[in-house]
Amino acid sequence: VRNFNKPDWQFCSKERILIREIPDKNGLVCCISDTSHISHKAVIIVLGKKISNRALLGILNSRLMGFYVFNSTEKGKQRLFPRVSLTTIKNLPIKNNLNNKLLSEIEKEVKSIIAFQIELRDEKLPNKIEQIKQRIEHSEEKINQLVYDLYDLNDKERKIIEQKNED
Repeated sequence: VRNFNKPDWQFCSKERILIREIPDKNGLVCCISDTSHISHKAVIIVLGKKISNRALLGILNSRLMGFYVFNSTEKGKQRLFPRVSLTTIKNLPIKNNLNNKLLSEIEKEVKSIIAFQIELRDEKLPNKIEQIKQRIEHSEEKINQLVYDLYDLNDKERKIIEQKNED
């Protein structure tokens, strides 16, 4: 019988962000969960402290954070199997003095995406499915622009991230 460390229950029962250890080609893969369960060991669990989980989810899933992970961490630079570690997540540049208006807008868009995902799950009509997917893409793009604003990125910096994302 193997002896595993018992996780703190707040990481298994409270609303939290789950981050997949293996990112996709665009960056981190994160979702929000409020169900009581013990996550797989390849999932990093994050609880928002200074900002809401939904606003943090928007920031973590943004192109900016994907760019940061792929360009500033050793495991993120691996071509075949890039990985995200707990240390990487702890060292993400999440600012302390964030603009509350922008955070509220990010949170609103994340809530919209969650609602669209639920709608998409239940929809059967192909043209309606396409409309919902377009709304999701629009909200994701809006979040990316809001995160750029949050971090005061200029047009040149935004262009670098956008071009890197297209590669």
